[in-house]
Amino acid sequence: MVGVFHASTGGNVNASQHDGPTHWILVGQTPIAVGLTEWARWFEYSDRVISKARVTARSFTYEISTVFLGVDYDFTGKGPPVLFETMIFTDDEEWNGYEQRWRSYLEAKRGHHVVEIRVTLEAKP
Repeated sequence: MVGVFHASTGGNVNASQHDGPTHWILVGQTPIAVGLTEWARWFEYSDRVISKARVTARSFTYEISTVFLGVDYDFTGKGPPVLFETMIFTDDEEWNGYEQRWRSYLEAKRGHHVVEIRVTLEAKP
């Protein structure tokens, strides 16, 4: 079970409770579902970066960024919310725009590390 807290119900959100777009803030490593006004205030001043890395291989530099999205990107309405995203920005057309999304802070941290290793290994000549 992904550890998320729903402020309006005072409890954890499970897959059966999750049924539509919701706004989230990050408190420590825990996403908290909140209303639009609270989310907007938090979003304006928060540091949503979870991890960043720069990898240089061949003649390219790869900027790898993992962030907290603040909105649910699981548009199926099934399962816990998808709230984190790793993206790669580079001039290498093969990797530019690569993205991977995650359901928890821990998944995002681990996933970022895996993406960084993968780019390091696969982008080498």
